[in-house]
Amino acid sequence: MTRWHVEQLPDEDANPAWVRMLKEHPMARAIVPTWEVLSGWTNHAFALYREGTMVGGLILSSQRIPYTAAALSRINCLLIDPAQPVAPQIDALMQALERYAKKKLLLETELRLRLAVSARVEGADVHRQMRQRLEHHGYRALTKVDTTYFVRIDRDDESLLASFDRSARNKIRKALRSGAQVKVSDDFSLLDDFYAAYLDMCERKRAPVQPEALVGRGLRPLIEKQRALLFTEVYPEGISNMVIVDTLGVPCYVLGTRSPANVRGDVPGAAQVLQYEIMKVMRDRGHIWYDLGGCEGPVPVEGHHNFGVWRFKYGFQGEFVRFIPYMRRVRGPFKKVAHVAHMLRGDFV
Repeated sequence: MTRWHVEQLPDEDANPAWVRMLKEHPMARAIVPTWEVLSGWTNHAFALYREGTMVGGLILSSQRIPYTAAALSRINCLLIDPAQPVAPQIDALMQALERYAKKKLLLETELRLRLAVSARVEGADVHRQMRQRLEHHGYRALTKVDTTYFVRIDRDDESLLASFDRSARNKIRKALRSGAQVKVSDDFSLLDDFYAAYLDMCERKRAPVQPEALVGRGLRPLIEKQRALLFTEVYPEGISNMVIVDTLGVPCYVLGTRSPANVRGDVPGAAQVLQYEIMKVMRDRGHIWYDLGGCEGPVPVEGHHNFGVWRFKYGFQGEFVRFIPYMRRVRGPFKKVAHVAHMLRGDFV
């Protein structure tokens, strides 16, 4: 009989097995757990062992409710061995979590996991089983379901380019003729430029602004560790576009912005060439899929407030993907109170 065991890691970054597993595991995430810390939450890593070998785990973020001993929590990364039965792994992790929740007075735990359940994506059946087992442990599906496009990238350059629609192909070829180069940058001063460009974009689009820690220099430790990469689209005239990619698990386009010079028309640009070159880098690292970071549905709808970005991503002709829904477990006699509190805050219920 297989023995499963869970241990909380006091310092996960000092544990070589954990670091190696995050780098290689298809369900890993980097930027979202970091955002939690930058927003004032505390991360706790729990490692799952099979016969003494680390094969999975989870990252739990928690935050104390002001003036109380109780706390809220979120699972923002959940890893299991997809080659082994799902139920005993989820059972071991959830039982360890419940022991921790009782000790730390965690009133509720939410899950917002980027685990695809679309039939044509590898691992989808395992992810569906994970959801079912989480429901067995009292996690209720919420109304929010994230969707995106996955682009299959394990093909040669020409085949990858040919898989895009004509408009995307033409813009990529034109950009390359104009001298476009896409570079992975370790110039951390560009994170300040990235945030300045992001603020300019928010002003143009009248969009809400996120703190600099989340969108700028706060991501430097991830980039130093190669858990995230900063890509720039550069022409002889200067930088045109910049993108930050989460490289763990299925690599994901997380943040992107145009430089002020590109907005003014001083520097040409085609974000399609930037994404194409990112896909090639991720392919060369051994990845099969590239996540374009979200979309509103299978086919863009004219008149939609985000139609331009939606159509841009659709041009790569990727697979439309749904993830498991957001889920929540409320503990003890607080379910009705928590439900009302989430409704008043405008959270998903």
